[in-house]
Amino acid sequence: MFQKFKRKLENKNAKTLIENFVSLSVLQLVESFLPLITLPYLARVIGVEKFGELAFATAVMAYFIAIVDFGFNYVSVREISRCKDDVNQVSKIYSNVLFAKSILTIISFLLLSLCIYFIPIFSDNKLLLLLTFLQIPGRMLFPDWFFQGMEKMKFMTIMNTISKGLFTILIFVIIKEASDYIYHPVLFFLGFFVSGMIAQVYIFNNFNIRLIVPSIEELKQTYKDSWDVFLSVFFPNIYSNFSGILLQAYFGSYANGIFDAGNKFTVISQKVTNLFSRTFYPFLARRIDKHSFYTRITFVISILIGLVLFIFADLIISLFFTEAFHEAVDVLRIMSVSLVFIFLTNTYGTNYLLLVKQEKVYKRIVMYSSIIGFGLSYFLIYNYSYIGAAINFVAIRGLIGVLTWYFAVKHKKNTTVTAS
Repeated sequence: MFQKFKRKLENKNAKTLIENFVSLSVLQLVESFLPLITLPYLARVIGVEKFGELAFATAVMAYFIAIVDFGFNYVSVREISRCKDDVNQVSKIYSNVLFAKSILTIISFLLLSLCIYFIPIFSDNKLLLLLTFLQIPGRMLFPDWFFQGMEKMKFMTIMNTISKGLFTILIFVIIKEASDYIYHPVLFFLGFFVSGMIAQVYIFNNFNIRLIVPSIEELKQTYKDSWDVFLSVFFPNIYSNFSGILLQAYFGSYANGIFDAGNKFTVISQKVTNLFSRTFYPFLARRIDKHSFYTRITFVISILIGLVLFIFADLIISLFFTEAFHEAVDVLRIMSVSLVFIFLTNTYGTNYLLLVKQEKVYKRIVMYSSIIGFGLSYFLIYNYSYIGAAINFVAIRGLIGVLTWYFAVKHKKNTTVTAS
């Protein structure tokens, strides 16, 4: 048995998986732990109202992040992982994605400017939105999708740790009173900018990547290849992040702050489950036959985290926030249920349907479910405020998760029957 286990560890794929898992584990630990340091400080210094304003800006920016990412974070990882030893092909993919993202960044800025000009709630928060937009070019500078596709996640972990560490330190140094909350997005950008510039230098020096100006036809093909995945990623924003905008419009920054406080720990927990998703994604792109093994691991992790959040919600909120945030306990308990459905979506959607070229099926599931969530959000949020937003999120996540699981299992059975 020992010799069998040893042989598995000596396997190249196993070594890569373990190294990537350790690297991403450290990264997720950093990304989960550092916000837990700043949350109590920010809650005390800026209060519920300003916390809610930051949440509103983050919700708006999620749309533009999805536009600029355009599904490249999945499709490019899949394509690079399949040709990572071909420097010319990798250079071509890298260049196409970088130029495509740059064009989408410009378009996104123009769209935000129009929103600020025509929509009162946007113009009332003009400065905060413009400063928060800085994170988009900052994120573009750091191509984590490249390192994931090359299965070299160690450097990605180091640079992200530097970014998040710098951001955390600057929060304590710069934000001293409630009015300083406006510097929060600027500090976030600085962290990304520093690590992004280092990452670009490292990529060109260590992977022999050449920047190749793509033709218009190549750019069109790049967008076309990611279109279905883009819709699958973008549409959930229609109901999830729209909740933050509706809460701001109907009930103001306080309700937004309460909802965001309860949702924070769901987001942090989701990063932990995404650890396994991101680690296995490039591996499963080559070895989809190992999907069942990956499924068992992520199912257990998701259930355990969900139970912890539900049972200890009161303790968690009291530890990390002031008494003014106490109503976020109910939000956290409701949102904890969504982790099971997020598991289904990640495991059978991004890490199965996308890998077996069933993007259109996954796209339709997400699109139709999100449209339902968009309509439902008006009723639930208008009548039940932040509790309605939490219920809407869980309900639609449940619908997407169950449908994704159903069609993935159906595809597996059809594939097995065809093969036999």
